[in-house]
Order: sequence, then C-alpha cells, then structure tokens
Amino acid sequence: MSKVAISQMTEAIETLWSRLLGMEARPGTTPVVGRLRASLMTGCVQISGAWRGAVMVECSGGLARRVAAILFGADVREIRHDQINDALDELTNRIGGDIMALLPEPSHLSMPAVSEGTDALFHVPGSRPMARMSFLCEGKPFQITVLKSQP
Repeated sequence: MSKVAISQMTEAIETLWSRLLGMEARPGTTPVVGRLRASLMTGCVQISGAWRGAVMVECSGGLARRVAAILFGADVREIRHDQINDALDELTNRIGGDIMALLPEPSHLSMPAVSEGTDALFHVPGSRPMARMSFLCEGKPFQITVLKSQP
C-alpha cells in the first residue's frame, strides 16, 4: 500500500476514534501483540468484492472495556463481558467500513468476529499484511492491520 493510502487510513481511524468515542488516538510505534499477550482482544472483519482481504483491530482488554463503557454510556466497572465483545464488534465494523471506503468498489464487509487472548489469534488464509498501523489512546496501545488476500 502506498504511503498516501496508509496516511488516509490513519486519518480515518483518528477521526472515527474522536467522533465515536470522544477520545484521541495518536500514532504509535510499538506492535500491540508483543505487549499485550493474554489480555489481547482482536476484532476481525473481512472485505469481499473488487478488493479482498480483512481488517483486524487489536487492543488490550482494558481499552476494549473503556470503549464499551463509552458506547454503552456506563461506568467502566459495570461493563459486562458481552458488552465488551459487542463494543469491539462495532468498532471493528466501523473501522473496516472506513477503510473499505478507501479501497476499490464494489466491496462488502462481513460480520465482525472477536477473539480474546493470544491463543485465539485470527489467521486469514492466503492473505498477507498490507498495512499495520499502531496507535495509543490514553496510554494504551491498539493496532489496525489490513490484510490483502492473494489471488
């Protein structure tokens, strides 16, 4: 992917994070998976059509809980596990949609899926990473990976 496309994706993610959550997402440099280990949560949505691949959102359970509290308008201590999964589903869907808008049309998003922990990492067969963008939000890392399926 070109630097322009990655810059557009980064801007779309920063804007979405600000508008949807009222939080600042700043580009970071540290890959998320190595830092989070057991508390890693991953959301994944696949893109099909003129462009084929997937978008993965990886973050800590703590950041996912904070996102859920904002989206559900609840205290972070009152958030249930199913709400955390729902919030990460929604965030993954929104980020996937924003990234898909920058790709060739027509394309469609699958339903998002969420996994927890490093033992349940998503693997999209026949794909390779096209872009990996690391961010920090309130000192907590999260990462967006765009995978492109090979023909």
